[in-house]
Amino acid sequence: MVHLCWRGPPGSGKRHALHQMLATSATQRHVQLKIVTKLWSLEKPKEDDSAPGDEDDTAASSKDHIPFESSAIHFGFDVSRMSLQDRHILKPILERLGRGSHVLSSQQAETRILVFYHIHLLSTESCVILQSLLEQEGADISVWCTSEHPLPVRFAHHFKEIGIGGPDRALARMRERIVIAGGKPNDIFDPQTLFDKAMRRFARPGPPTIYEVAGIRAFLYECLIRNIRWIECVHHIMLSVLRLPITDNYKRAALRILAKQEGTAAGQTIPSYRIPMAWENLFIQVREALSGALPEEDASVDPSGTSGPSGPSAQKPPTVDVAASNRGGHTVGKTRGRGKGAAGV
Repeated sequence: MVHLCWRGPPGSGKRHALHQMLATSATQRHVQLKIVTKLWSLEKPKEDDSAPGDEDDTAASSKDHIPFESSAIHFGFDVSRMSLQDRHILKPILERLGRGSHVLSSQQAETRILVFYHIHLLSTESCVILQSLLEQEGADISVWCTSEHPLPVRFAHHFKEIGIGGPDRALARMRERIVIAGGKPNDIFDPQTLFDKAMRRFARPGPPTIYEVAGIRAFLYECLIRNIRWIECVHHIMLSVLRLPITDNYKRAALRILAKQEGTAAGQTIPSYRIPMAWENLFIQVREALSGALPEEDASVDPSGTSGPSGPSAQKPPTVDVAASNRGGHTVGKTRGRGKGAAGV
């Protein structure tokens, strides 16, 4: 079976390209492609359980259910919706693929395709599970996936990669819907803009002070609540540093810090209890490395063209809590998945 991976930046159209390939495959199999969203129960199935997609589509989601795509030829799961529980979710999914819908069953004339969106967010344990599936059942199942980073080395050789480029079309569509609803499209921006603002504040004159700790922690949890993972955080900081109008010495110092961070590739994770400590330690190191790289007037300027906070709040000790200073108007748009994700690494 052919295993495919669509790789590209966020919002570039990887899911759309995958759905187009599904439509082509459905046409070749002479079936109609109708993709529906259902709820997958995480409870252990009973002996008389029917297909795992028999749950009522209108049922309310809970901690024991996750949404998934289903059609006559595929099952699709979004890893970003699994948070840190992906290793506990992936195993029962693969165990139940031989039940009910018989995804792995060789008795069917056509096997279904197993789809994983944002596969680069799989934990190390989940990568081992998927590697075992590909090596043991590789001839009976076809795995398709989307990724924003190179696939984990454990199973990258199993996949044929398809590059997808272009701007963030998902964010553009979201802004269009806001305009249609009568809102302001500038009230939502992508996570990279959030980090661009933060790195500018990191580069302001003067060494870090104790007053900045609260702002750094607030920024940290603002990222986590937006479902920005550790691997994405490091890459966002890297891009922001490269975009800053600072000297190469400052850039090299910050990039050396990023290069030393562990668990920054696809399929790598750090223990959950270390997440806040790892984020806070990274932010403080980058703040020290970039300190003084920009003059005060440049560090307080919004890259989008608007100035920083003014008025009484500007007299307070400066922090990097970009979200707090704009909480009355701006919102970070996380276009991954189809709803709010849980915080994870």
